[in-house]
This record gives sequence, structure tokens and C-alpha cells, in this order.
Amino acid sequence: MKKSILVSLLFLVAAQIFAIPNLLDKKDYRSTSIKELDFDLAWETLELKETYENTIDVEIYCNNKKFTPIVKTSDSKLLIESVSKQKNYFPFNSGLNCTVIVYIPQEKQFDKIEIESSSGSIKSEIALNANVVNIKTSSGSSTLENGAIAQKIKISASSGSIFAKKVQADTFSAEASSGNIEIQDYKGSTASLKSFSGGIKTQDFAAEYVEFEVTSGRISSTALDCEYFDAQSTSGSIYLELSRAPAAKSQIKSSSGSISLVVPKSANFDIEAHSSSGSFKNDFSNTKFVPRSVYQEKINEGGATIELSTTSGNLSLEY
Repeated sequence: MKKSILVSLLFLVAAQIFAIPNLLDKKDYRSTSIKELDFDLAWETLELKETYENTIDVEIYCNNKKFTPIVKTSDSKLLIESVSKQKNYFPFNSGLNCTVIVYIPQEKQFDKIEIESSSGSIKSEIALNANVVNIKTSSGSSTLENGAIAQKIKISASSGSIFAKKVQADTFSAEASSGNIEIQDYKGSTASLKSFSGGIKTQDFAAEYVEFEVTSGRISSTALDCEYFDAQSTSGSIYLELSRAPAAKSQIKSSSGSISLVVPKSANFDIEAHSSSGSFKNDFSNTKFVPRSVYQEKINEGGATIELSTTSGNLSLEY
């Protein structure tokens, strides 16, 4: 008897694990009637894709009907909600597989886009367009392949990576507790990128002001174009390659790690360098020495000050 029960349970587990997700729900809404997106998911995968139709279409593929997320509208808001808000580690649900696909028309602009996932990845293949975009994951990655355009964008992840390119925003922030952050082609006013355990990497990043901060990880930024900036690492190296000299005082600090700053040869700025344990290599003056006290030098005609400081690590200024 016990053996037959065990066999039955194993059969149910195997059936769920190997079940192929089917299209269990499909809805479409007039694009003009939807002004906000509000998605609150648990473990499901979310994909945002482009459509050439004038409707917003939702398709849900799942291998267990009772776990199909709820899709509904409230006034001008499209809501998608998981039937389970908590991570489920019960072994009989370990084979659950569910993907929510939302098709959005080209150049559709929303008032607000709010997406939250407890344990699932978020992937957008379209350029999100809204006044406000908030994306939050507890355990899962967020990927914006074609970026976003908004007045304010905030992306956060407790345990997962963040990747975005072609981002335009007056205010932009990306924060990961445990994961890497990579941003390509950003244009905006102010930006803040923070990772507590993971690296930060940017390319073609233009802003009035940007703040980089990592507790344990590397900061790397190429083609950085800012009026001023701050970069700080508790444990990790920092590499910044500037498109031009900043217009206001900027700082690069590391408690334990090397700092490399690359600036155009013709740029005008002042440099301040200090390392408690390490050397300073200056390609502009073709010198290398140990700056135990604060070293100051005017580069070319001088200008805004860039401060380089590390407790334990080498400093380099290159062109």
C-alpha cells in the first residue's frame, strides 16, 4: 500500500516537472484605453514584446492551470497578478513553468509602468515609454534590451542582475543587493548606480551628474560624459574613461583597490591624488611616485578638480 502511494506521488511530481506549458489565457485590450501597467508576479517569467497592432495583448503559458496569473483591468490600468505572492519551495511545485507575454504597440506611451516579481526574470524587447517606470525583483534578473524613455526610471534587484541599454530619463537609478549592473547608452540628467555585492559597468553614459557606488565589486565606465561625478568602492577597482574633463569637482575613491582614470590628452583639469599604500602613475607628466600626502597638479590649462584617493591600491592617470 505504502509503495503504491509513493509510486503515485512520484508519478505526479514527474508529470508536473515534464509537463509542457500550454496557452491557458489570452486577452486583448484597446491600446488607447490602457494608461498604466501594474504587474505583481511571484515566480513567473515576464516578457514584453512589440506588436504592430493597436491592441495590448496578454498571453499566459503555464503547465498548471491553477497557478495561472490573474489578468484584469481597473479603470485605465492593466493588472496582472500572481495567484501566489510567495516563493514556493514545496517539492510538488518545483516543476511549475509559467511565462507571461505582453505585446505592446510601437511608441505606446503610458503614464506609469510598475512591475514587481518575487522570484522570476523580467525581459523587455521593446522600448518602454512612460512618465514613470519602476521595476523590482527580489530574486531574478531584469533585462531591458531596447531600453526605456521616461521622466523617472528605477530598477532594483535584491538578488539578480540588471541590464539595460538605450535609456533616456531625467532621473535614473539602478540598485542591486547581490548582482551586476550593466548600462549601455544612457542619456539623462542625474543617475545613481549602486551594487552591494557585484560590479557596475557602463558604456556611452551621458548625464549632468552620476554616482557609482559598490561595496564589493569593480566599477568600469567607458565613454563617460558628465558635468561631474562620484565613484566609490569599498573593495574593488575603479576604471573610468572620460569623453571630456568634468565641469565641476569630481571624486573617485576606493578603500581597497586600484583606480585608473583615462582623460583626453587635450583636456583641462586639476588633479588631486593620494594613496596610503600604493603608487601614482601620471602619463601627462610622465612620472611615477608614491603620494603619501595629497599631490596636486594642473593639467594643461587647469580646470575642475578630479580627486583620486585609495587607502590600499595604485593610482593611474592616462590619456
